[in-house]
Amino acid sequence: EQKSGNIVMTASVTGNIYFPPKKVAYATSKGAISAMGKCLSTELKPYGIFVNVLTPAGVETKMAEDLRKWGQQMPITVPPELISPAYVFLASDLVKKKYRGRIVEINVISDFLPILQDEFGDRELNR
Repeated sequence: EQKSGNIVMTASVTGNIYFPPKKVAYATSKGAISAMGKCLSTELKPYGIFVNVLTPAGVETKMAEDLRKWGQQMPITVPPELISPAYVFLASDLVKKKYRGRIVEINVISDFLPILQDEFGDRELNR
């Protein structure tokens, strides 16, 4: 019935922008997610389905917490609440053409704020 849609996938800066030592498996898997997203984007675009891949850096998750407990050095992490609006935006009908079907680096999220402010106003974004 529905003739369009948005898929948002999660990769990482590791394997796309940053390639640290001793992270071959992790970096490879995250790079593969990005490649899969780009392929799906090309394949599904004729059906009105757009695929984006977000590449956040460190996000504060249970996995990050466990790695610290095991003594692994972790990069700076951010709470999921700081990046979740990007997922909502990319999954919505508000997403602009220039952001459809691409890998979105987390630092590009600031580009979304004017679009969201136009749609919802400052009041809604500052709750």
